Amino acid sequence: MTSAILAEVVRVQARRMISIAGDLEKNPNRPALAARLLAYPTERDRWDLQAAAISVADGETLGRALYEIGQFEAAKPWFERAVTEKERSDVHGRVDHESLGSSAHEVGYCLSQLGQYEAARPWYERAVKEKEQGDVHGRVDHESLGISVHYVGDCQAQLLQYEAARPWYERAVKEAEQGDVHGRVNHESLGRSLHALAECFEHGDQQTAAADYYRRAAEASERGDVFGRIDWKSLAVSERAVSRCLHRLGRSDEASEWEERAAATERRQSESP
Repeated sequence: MTSAILAEVVRVQARRMISIAGDLEKNPNRPALAARLLAYPTERDRWDLQAAAISVADGETLGRALYEIGQFEAAKPWFERAVTEKERSDVHGRVDHESLGSSAHEVGYCLSQLGQYEAARPWYERAVKEKEQGDVHGRVDHESLGISVHYVGDCQAQLLQYEAARPWYERAVKEAEQGDVHGRVNHESLGRSLHALAECFEHGDQQTAAADYYRRAAEASERGDVFGRIDWKSLAVSERAVSRCLHRLGRSDEASEWEERAAATERRQSESP
């Protein structure tokens, strides 16, 4: 087989792999797709990227597909490669810090999913610093920024460092309230940060503050994401947390009302398609 034919075979195999990865990213609950993808050598060091013509975007598609099926170790090098490439300015001398930050966030995500929270935190902090600078036009996506800020807090909370985590969650709430580049607020994401902040207060035995933030989390979750879709399970968890804190404060009647709300939410969850 000539080198030209071999090179074409490599490119065709890479294109097929990336195509399957794209389908799997959109449909992660299809085992047959996962099996097809894993039939290919998905490790970053198994490919001559130039010969295979695997772009940075292709690599990130593959990385996202891999972590959707729990292959975080294999996914991480594809995002590390993206960070390295995106650090370089374009022909106009510009760096898309939002995109660079998103890739850094993905490296952190892979590490945190592997339980390596200390290693993940600097990557999330790097993501925050990059996203603060915005895209090539200087526009800051506060929702995206807030997600990375939230994950810094998560790394510390996972290590039971709740006092250190709290300021990060407080900032995540403020960022989420500002919305994306179009000003749209994802209230589901806002609710997650409010809930995490409430947990910090609860672990500090500040039940009144915790109950208030859990209540705010429930109110935000009720409004759904940017498309109005509601995560009923998440909403019920926040409602039960309000009830738990109120019980500890001796406010049994209010606690019972929130417990009933949580039960009603769970019924709606079971009825949802």
